[in-house]
Amino acid sequence: MLEWNVSECAGVEDLIEGEQAVITEALAMFSMVAGVGWTITDANAGEWFARVSFYETLFGPLRYRPGKNGKGFEYVPMTLGDIHARIGFWSNGMAKAETRKQWTARIADRFMTDRVNEAKGFSS
Repeated sequence: MLEWNVSECAGVEDLIEGEQAVITEALAMFSMVAGVGWTITDANAGEWFARVSFYETLFGPLRYRPGKNGKGFEYVPMTLGDIHARIGFWSNGMAKAETRKQWTARIADRFMTDRVNEAKGFSS
């Protein structure tokens, strides 16, 4: 079961309400594939941001907000500020830490496999 905690983050109350809660929950879900470490720290915040950005480039933004005029949703990429606001975030979602090379290879392979499988199901 995924567990996460923001009690060590500055401004914790702001991170668990409204749009900020959506961002926090998206990072909690992302922590299952992040491969960085269990906690966002000053030392690894840049790596968290780089991996989130790479992942979002391939699969689309992790966070959303209500669309204009209350219709649907608008997907919004994570920012470096979103990550820095969550320094101290902890999650048990990651099985093991991976080097950047291992992680990008695994994520790129998943993307390619998904596209191949999508093509197999395509009929013209």
